[in-house]
Amino acid sequence: MRQSTCCRKKHSERKERIGSGHVGMNFEEEDLLTNIDEESEDEVELMPSKWGLVMDRLLVLSRRFSDTLTQVQVFLWRLLELHILKMVAFFSVWVSLEEPSVMNLVLVVLWSLAMPYSRFGPMASCLSTVWVCVIIVCKMLYQLSVVNPVEYSSNCSLPLINETNLLPEEMVNSSLYQEPVDPAKWFGIRKDATVLGYSKNHLIVLMLLVFEATVNRHQTHHYRQLQRSPPAIPALFPAATRDTLDQGLIPCLKYLLNYTFYKFGLEICFMMTVNVIGQRMNFLVIIHGCWLVAILVRRRRAAIARIWPKYCLFLSIFMIYQYLLCVGMPPALCIGESW
Repeated sequence: MRQSTCCRKKHSERKERIGSGHVGMNFEEEDLLTNIDEESEDEVELMPSKWGLVMDRLLVLSRRFSDTLTQVQVFLWRLLELHILKMVAFFSVWVSLEEPSVMNLVLVVLWSLAMPYSRFGPMASCLSTVWVCVIIVCKMLYQLSVVNPVEYSSNCSLPLINETNLLPEEMVNSSLYQEPVDPAKWFGIRKDATVLGYSKNHLIVLMLLVFEATVNRHQTHHYRQLQRSPPAIPALFPAATRDTLDQGLIPCLKYLLNYTFYKFGLEICFMMTVNVIGQRMNFLVIIHGCWLVAILVRRRRAAIARIWPKYCLFLSIFMIYQYLLCVGMPPALCIGESW
């Protein structure tokens, strides 16, 4: 009996061991399958989808487009910084030539002196802004109903033939003798149907002056953000130098844009002077010819540089003198100009 009970106990212990071994094997297989599933899920997650590739490509392109746009903006601001003053001067003089008057004479004087002498540029810009505002206000006030030009208009009678150098045809066609002359027109103001159309040109000049101030403030803030001063050489591409000229076509074009007028500006000015002499063909161009000979005699650029400011001053005075001829005498004096 004792032996049978012992055998039964041993048999049951063996069964328990075998059962526990099977259970351990099942647990290990389950852990192995779980690890394989997790690794496969990680591989699926790491595999990029088509939309993910598209979004990554779009991000790269947008970043590249943003960098290109920033470079274009920097280039345009630099271009405006170098040439906005010339644009303002050109349009101001053009408006003055469209409406010859005493009030516009101030703009001609300012910009005739500011262009050859760049240190007067900021002062000319400030004074032009104030003066253009004065012109616009005067034009607006002159449109009021209380202003009646008929009350103070001048009636000029035809002079006798021996009292003037004008021909009879010229006297008949002169505006002095056709109708009463408003003296305010000589100053640059007159009655008009619409104030906006009448003041449009000066409003554009004022907008250009404001834009010029905006460009200067923007560039000052830009250099302050970069913590550096503006380039010493007023070049469009400061990094393009003689050392980078032979590195390719684009560096060559940048160098030419920087220094074309610096290298050949004197020759271009000579060609323009000869063109003016050929176009005008009058007594005053003899003075231009004398200046041209005086400059050409001095062969070295250092010698030409010493006389060049005097030639620029002559051109400024000559331009102001020609504009005075366009303005003429006050119509209230009833003096007909022969020109």
